[in-house]
Amino acid sequence: MKDPIKYVLLLLKYRLRSESEIRTRMRVKGFNEEEIQKALEFLRSEGLLDEKLLAEGLRDKYLYRGVSPRKIKQILRKTGIRSEIVESAMLGQELPEEEALRIVEKITHGEKILDRKVFQRVFNKLQYMGYSASEIFDLLKRNGIKLKLPDFREE
Repeated sequence: MKDPIKYVLLLLKYRLRSESEIRTRMRVKGFNEEEIQKALEFLRSEGLLDEKLLAEGLRDKYLYRGVSPRKIKQILRKTGIRSEIVESAMLGQELPEEEALRIVEKITHGEKILDRKVFQRVFNKLQYMGYSASEIFDLLKRNGIKLKLPDFREE
């Protein structure tokens, strides 16, 4: 495809993209810097390059999935969205505790005292979602979920 405008419109046909993503994709496709700049100027003039809208959409998508705000910020930055837009999109976002508890419930089947293996699964899943160790322990403690300790008493 030789027309840079057609190519960026094709990219946007599937989903919104950041300026950084568009630049990278166009370079890979063999467009020179002048063509890339022309295409980006066209998108700006037509109002089709809106990183704030992209950031808010991705934020909502990942919050719904229970991903922590810290992890969402990482994802948005990796997408190529500028830091100031990431910070404004994430302003006032709280930990989606209900979603994290739903995941804990699914793994534990409602048990409040967990053996080491199940506790480790819960911890790993929440950590993968972007929660820090202290956030995980606080969440579990607030909801009465404990690690079952081995009984070393002699019988």
